[in-house]
Amino acid sequence: MPESYGFKTKWVFEDATPEAVYEGLYRLVDYPRWWPQFTKVDVIDQDTSDMTVHSVLPYDLTYRLIRKVADPVGRRLEGRVDGDIRGTIRWEIGTDKKGRCVVHFRQSVSTRKWYMNLLAPIARPIFIWNHSKTMDHGRVGLQAFLAGYALAKKEPGAYKFV
Repeated sequence: MPESYGFKTKWVFEDATPEAVYEGLYRLVDYPRWWPQFTKVDVIDQDTSDMTVHSVLPYDLTYRLIRKVADPVGRRLEGRVDGDIRGTIRWEIGTDKKGRCVVHFRQSVSTRKWYMNLLAPIARPIFIWNHSKTMDHGRVGLQAFLAGYALAKKEPGAYKFV
């Protein structure tokens, strides 16, 4: 029987604009460039991508992401995932009272890998820890990626995207 998980993550960026963060999260094809756990993103069309995530633990999750909402004005992204996990994801990007960019990520999914469901009664806390670490790596990676992007816009030639 599939095991259900609900995740909430908050990222705070001191030196990135909400617009830049939205663009970074919107461009799925770039995820492997800045998010270490994203090992593969195959873009099927503008709103559909096949993604592979190698977790901090020794397993991969592969799924198809179908984007349902891409709102650059409201800075919101939503989609459905189906594959090794099934459910919904949502990114909301804004600012806090200190003027910092704040990102709220919500994910409601069920696992479909038999061994994850079998181990869930004892391994659930480890799976939750793994998700937290993966999200931490994403925040750090996006922050570094956006810093390079900002430098490239400010000083063309100072930084080259590989």
